[in-house]
Amino acid sequence: MKKYVYLGLVSMAPFMVSANQISAEFGVEIMAVNGVEVKGKSDYQINDGFNQIVVRMSKRLTNGSSRDQFISSPYIISFDTDKDVDIDVPKVTSYSDAETKFRHGPDWRITASGQNLSYNSAYLPGKEGFMPYGDLAAVITTYNNQHNIVLSADADTIAGELKSVQQAKSNEASKQLKLWYKKASVEQREEFRRWMESQ
Repeated sequence: MKKYVYLGLVSMAPFMVSANQISAEFGVEIMAVNGVEVKGKSDYQINDGFNQIVVRMSKRLTNGSSRDQFISSPYIISFDTDKDVDIDVPKVTSYSDAETKFRHGPDWRITASGQNLSYNSAYLPGKEGFMPYGDLAAVITTYNNQHNIVLSADADTIAGELKSVQQAKSNEASKQLKLWYKKASVEQREEFRRWMESQ
């Protein structure tokens, strides 16, 4: 019986579809994918179509007689693709060269199937004060609202999975509210309505 199940799964394999993937080369730190903050990996699932990522360069570079860690400001990059994508750091020769290129807008090397991929890149301004990127998701939301950008996510991407979890939590919260409202007395319902109007 197990043999037939195995053969069935093998025969279905060519028809199974998976999301595209973005892979970062050494020196590129992926910070967010389609509005979701990420860390610790060099590759993530992305949408088939429009995508938006936040990245920064983090690499040891020659700085005079020593080698120092260069960490750039975050950049927000958007592109369309139906293929896997690779992103590499801009070509830099030294720490001072990196400072100059990031001051004037870095030229990220982004490819899909070995071909250069068209993209838009911009410095991502943080919040004022301490830890400007402490809540990166909120920073991205502010940027997108200012630029009329609406993000979506395929179901099998990290952003899509989070969206599904958030929807499930929202549905459960709504269900609980309706349950408690039905159990409430007339006075409690009136008090609740007054509270809602004051919000």
